[in-house]
Amino acid sequence: TVPRRTLWNSALALIRERPWSGVGPRRLGDSYPRTLPPGDNDPALSAHSVNLETAACSGLPSLAAFLLFVAAMFARCWRRARGLEGEARARAAAGLGLLAAFGAHGLLDCFLNSQPVMGAFWLMLAWVTGDEEPRA
Repeated sequence: TVPRRTLWNSALALIRERPWSGVGPRRLGDSYPRTLPPGDNDPALSAHSVNLETAACSGLPSLAAFLLFVAAMFARCWRRARGLEGEARARAAAGLGLLAAFGAHGLLDCFLNSQPVMGAFWLMLAWVTGDEEPRA
């Protein structure tokens, strides 16, 4: 097993190599041999961090866009939790918890690599940030 610190350092090295575009989606495992110590390579490796994985694969502009999106969703949930009542308020509070939990988990793992977890994240985010009634 490759220690997380080694993976994080390797991801940072890849970010330094290609800060604007990254190494390409799902190409981290192919790119790690350049930055990992000999014998530590495994094509299935990830950066074990959503932020590092996003920056290494898609570049710093993509990371900035992702973080802005998450911040906007947090702000939306915060406003809704403060301004609504009943079930809508509970959904917004659940959204804050969802973003906090996935944000903390994302510091130590890349949950976006797991399709079931990624799907659950986006579905729950849609549910907690959606409008109560359809607009006319």
